[in-house]
Amino acid sequence: MPIEYRPAWPDETALVLRLFRVPFRSGPHLRIFVASATEPRERVVGCFVSCATPALAGGDGRERCYFVWRLLPGYEDGPVRAELLERGLVDVASVRALPLVTQDLLESADCPRAQLLAAHGFAQLETIDEYQAGFDEVWSRCRRIHERLERHGGVPAGGRVLSFEPGLLPAIRTALHNDHIMNTAEFDARVGGENAERVDLERSTAIVVNDELVGLMAVSPVAGERGYVVSGRWVDPGYRNGWVNAELIYNSVRQGVPLGLEFVRFVASQKRHQETARLAIRLGGEPVRRLIRYARESQ
Repeated sequence: MPIEYRPAWPDETALVLRLFRVPFRSGPHLRIFVASATEPRERVVGCFVSCATPALAGGDGRERCYFVWRLLPGYEDGPVRAELLERGLVDVASVRALPLVTQDLLESADCPRAQLLAAHGFAQLETIDEYQAGFDEVWSRCRRIHERLERHGGVPAGGRVLSFEPGLLPAIRTALHNDHIMNTAEFDARVGGENAERVDLERSTAIVVNDELVGLMAVSPVAGERGYVVSGRWVDPGYRNGWVNAELIYNSVRQGVPLGLEFVRFVASQKRHQETARLAIRLGGEPVRRLIRYARESQ
């Protein structure tokens, strides 16, 4: 079957983002390259979508380009996969000399996708562990932690426990991006409801002290809303050993009680988020999956 590789046409943007569940929003930093079958009728069968993310104040000062590389069933294991990656990389390099980072995570360094990435100069950037615990067990442990906090005075003066209110979103976005928890492109898509794991703004928790953001926990409904995934968690270094951690998890989990959830899932980078891993284990979480992110410096 003849396959054409080309930049997406403007009127294909919305279709591609929806069809392949791309976790980026359309905008000036987005570039879409597609594989299109030309017979018996023309249709997009794969995409290579990249999104440049700016360097934000307080971060490491580096711009990066995140990308997804996805195909329809029936094309994933054929030659189109390798050809789309190669041509997509050439296309993005023609307009952006930035470090490239995979948005999608791989479950094995030996899988065909990992081998193709390695052949194009990509190396493992980080390993990410997922932990899962039964919701009832998490809620029981959270209540006990909260009760101990209340006995010691509760939330101190000047502290407020809030949902992800609109006025807080810029600070939340920056904190998640700069700590390499969730890049700005992914955050914008999740908040905009354009991602399979949208951030639940009402049930996510932000904590401010004297109007300064000191902690946040983003939760996303998964598995047909049978569970929560803690898709982003950040605490200011000056507050990591105190009440903020307890209030973040207690408030976010409490919001899920009326929903009849079955489980809570935590995501933690081995390199940067050991505290989240320790929290997951403390709440009864068991490791369920290990994932790998790949990256390549600009060429």
